Amino acid sequence: MYLRIIKHNQLNEFIFRINAIESETYLEDYLQKIFTKIGKGIFKVELKNLHELNQAFMSFKEHFVHFLRDAPPPFSLLLIPEVKGFSLTTVLRPGKIYFHPDLKEHIKKALSEVKVHYRIERWQDLMELVFPSTVDPKLDLFYKDIFWSEGKNFCFFCNSTWHSSYNCPGLKDPSPFKTSLETLQMNFLELSETIWEGIFREKFSFEKLKYFYTRHFYLFPQFLKIIFFKGNAISTWSQLDLGTEVPVQGGSLEIGLDALIKGNLELAEKNFSEVEDDVRASLGLMFVNVLKDDLPKALYFLENAFSSEANSFVISFLLFLKGYLFEKQGDDTTALEFYKKAFDIDRTCLPAFYRSSLLKYIREEESIEKILSYFNHPYFLYWSYLEPMLIKEQKSIEEFIEKKLLERKETASQRLKEAEDLFHNLKTIMSSDEKKEYEERLKKLGDDIYRGGIVTIEKASDKALDLVLELRAYVYNKTKIVKAQLEEIKKEYETLALFWQNYPYQAEDFVFGKQLKSLAELINKILKKLKSKDVSGALHVLLLEIQNCKKNIASLNEMKKDLHKKWIFRKRLAEFIKNFSILASLLVLFYLI
Repeated sequence: MYLRIIKHNQLNEFIFRINAIESETYLEDYLQKIFTKIGKGIFKVELKNLHELNQAFMSFKEHFVHFLRDAPPPFSLLLIPEVKGFSLTTVLRPGKIYFHPDLKEHIKKALSEVKVHYRIERWQDLMELVFPSTVDPKLDLFYKDIFWSEGKNFCFFCNSTWHSSYNCPGLKDPSPFKTSLETLQMNFLELSETIWEGIFREKFSFEKLKYFYTRHFYLFPQFLKIIFFKGNAISTWSQLDLGTEVPVQGGSLEIGLDALIKGNLELAEKNFSEVEDDVRASLGLMFVNVLKDDLPKALYFLENAFSSEANSFVISFLLFLKGYLFEKQGDDTTALEFYKKAFDIDRTCLPAFYRSSLLKYIREEESIEKILSYFNHPYFLYWSYLEPMLIKEQKSIEEFIEKKLLERKETASQRLKEAEDLFHNLKTIMSSDEKKEYEERLKKLGDDIYRGGIVTIEKASDKALDLVLELRAYVYNKTKIVKAQLEEIKKEYETLALFWQNYPYQAEDFVFGKQLKSLAELINKILKKLKSKDVSGALHVLLLEIQNCKKNIASLNEMKKDLHKKWIFRKRLAEFIKNFSILASLLVLFYLI
């Protein structure tokens, strides 16, 4: 059995910088103490010492803890039956031990004879030997190291080392804007699980990995549709809406752009070259040369794309691209200058600010805590969460994101609770259809807040606030109806009270007066409730009391009719007796005379 060291050079240089050779030497020297070295990075393995690989990883991590932080050692170990005749076709994660499936029983037998915790797992075409020192860290995105595998140069579009820029799978996405919007709707754990499933279970499935590939949507040729055909309608990055359709205008520009998006560079270059004195054609030719991996020539065409007629949105984008091209060519200082210019022109140019902050962290000019303190926009949170360059700080990033999520969830939850409380107070006076509609809306908002991504949470928070305002308007309208009905009741009461005030037989018909007094008390009770700060909880009672007032008035009006008849009858009787007495007196007087 033999052991090969699989180096991940890009990760090694990123983590150790000038100490990269020291890390390689330390590893080889340690392995040489355990096994027999037969060539550079190749060792003959004695099975009885196999368990000491656990200590090898432990020792490396402890020795270089200041450099690594959350990152794994920048190498993989591969156990193989023979040195010759074995070709590696599987992507390996740094900091892991892999072996050929044929060695499984030998390894299990060797490790069963020593006291060491281990487990064996499947890894694509190989097996993985997991020791305590190689267990994945307790992170949501525990596998960020895989984006450094293969050791190629960083892709211009997705910033991984798996492939060249021309072969970036993200270029196959017909709608990177839609994918980016979908990403923002996912919660971070869901996003992590989806990408991991695409890597591990589906062997680099594009459908799952597209959320990683196309996160920087503005770097893809499809973004030129916005610049070409909608750039004049957008003045700042804050006005950018990825969900709207972009109308195209036809001609060589559209044909060239369509060919560029489909990867037909020859046709794209031909059509862009036919358009004279148009900054859009120069920008198209820039992307053609990016895909040809000719960055100096791409920079030349980008220079021709600048125009004094362009607005701040387009100018900031061009300045950002210029900075990005310099960064890709290793000129960080010039890149930072152009990022700053782009951000100065448009303070909402998110790509320029993000790359600038990231570059300052890489150059150790700013701490991770400082750059994260600027990252409040959802794009920044998702970009930093998936950013390979922040592999050493993943724990800090996830803690920061969790804090931001909690802040937004708290705000959204408070609004949702207010809406739920209002609904609880009002549902007794709602129709069954209204109640069902509000229950469904509240349930959807709850699901979005507690299970959705940060953008979903923010939208749910806004919708919860809108629902609160809507329910308050519902309360206002119902209160307005109550007040209007109460005014009518008060007028009716005043008429009845005036009648009772003038009624001469109050002692006999005291029931009317008692009921009138009860009505007055009920009116005052309603008035008092209407003056409270929140009447939503009392609306159900208020409506019942209004109905009781109406019933009382109806009853009093019926009684009033009877009392009025009684009053008229007695009045007429009194007049009859009076007239009869006068006539009787006159008749007696007549007989006397």
